[in-house]
Amino acid sequence: MKTRKQLPAFGYIDHIQVDIDALIDHLLKHKLLDWDSYNCCRYSTADDNYQGLIAASHITYNQYFKEDQADNLESEKFRQIQLTEFVGVHSDQAVEIESSSFVERVRRLDPLHPKYVPEADELNYGRRGPLVVGEIEKVFDKFASRITRARFNYLAGGHEIKPHIDYDPSFITRYHIPVLTNPDVRMYIEKQGHEHEQYLPADGRVYFFNAGFKHWVKNNSSLARLHLIVDVHGQSELEHLIPI
Repeated sequence: MKTRKQLPAFGYIDHIQVDIDALIDHLLKHKLLDWDSYNCCRYSTADDNYQGLIAASHITYNQYFKEDQADNLESEKFRQIQLTEFVGVHSDQAVEIESSSFVERVRRLDPLHPKYVPEADELNYGRRGPLVVGEIEKVFDKFASRITRARFNYLAGGHEIKPHIDYDPSFITRYHIPVLTNPDVRMYIEKQGHEHEQYLPADGRVYFFNAGFKHWVKNNSSLARLHLIVDVHGQSELEHLIPI
């Protein structure tokens, strides 16, 4: 599998096209453009499965995602609806919200390590949830690689996601499908000393996003940004990658 250094910062998959108008109609029909229902980044309203993920990733959620004035793990301006569900075996005890080092966070992702936390492992979130029907199901079916976690990601106007690093593409390959956006929404990746800036339009393309490097997002508009984010384990789609 290709690593972050072997891949561009941004690209798109040239053999997959999503019907954005049909997808938006589906979201309207199923009331999935009601931002109040996007509660999976808020610890108090997330279901039990995602409470474990949020707790295990609380540093990321608090330091990089939520607005400064929001309560602990209670982001208002960055929200998600999860489309996939936990399929692993839960930890014997509830996942604790506590500070941890980078090494400890890596250990939590290793199934062979005594400190492994199943709820922290995105490979355990691959079961399609009840929202994966109709146009959303059509999008899922376009991927040959195994989908590990997928969600609709809402970013309020005027808000930003601060610089952070996620998984190397050899573990999780990330794709963005913009649904609602505008040219004032900018995505950034710092790759090997060079800053890459892109506007990803809602043109039906599936965009590769190299989340293994430091990256951040700024919504400089007054409008909401909505992306469908699909994480996969596998790189079949990258055979059709066009760098941008």
